[in-house]
Amino acid sequence: MALNLGEIRTALADQIRNHVERGVNVYDGYTPSSPTPPAVLIGPDPDVYITYHETFSATGLAHVHLRLTVAVPPGPDVDGQKTLDEFLSAGTGETNSVLDAILTDKTLGGTVGSCVVQSVEYLGRIYLSENVEQQVQADAAALLLTIHTQRA
Repeated sequence: MALNLGEIRTALADQIRNHVERGVNVYDGYTPSSPTPPAVLIGPDPDVYITYHETFSATGLAHVHLRLTVAVPPGPDVDGQKTLDEFLSAGTGETNSVLDAILTDKTLGGTVGSCVVQSVEYLGRIYLSENVEQQVQADAAALLLTIHTQRA
């Protein structure tokens, strides 16, 4: 199995799109300058992106560490926070769970060996656009995900 980052991002984005019932824009890591919430933005973990040739893993070519930012429009009062909770909830009956969408197939259709969601970090209110004239605010959280690849 090769390490193709584009295929991993696409497979992850497709899986989220196909298993979250609420309409959500899923950006596979190649995010436009002004993404539209509600959105899931797939990108590298800013601390560690890839660790090659894991010495204690007999099957690992690499581990890919991704950060999935879930961003929702703030809405009036606490509506944005409630929508964010809906995306972060998990288990039976949680049809908009990003975690459950990822766990429907931990191999992402055979693209990777497995993937594990490590944790969720609450980001609070953020700006999605770097363009000052088109500032888009969102309530956001980040899921930290580790992808385990396999040796060819």
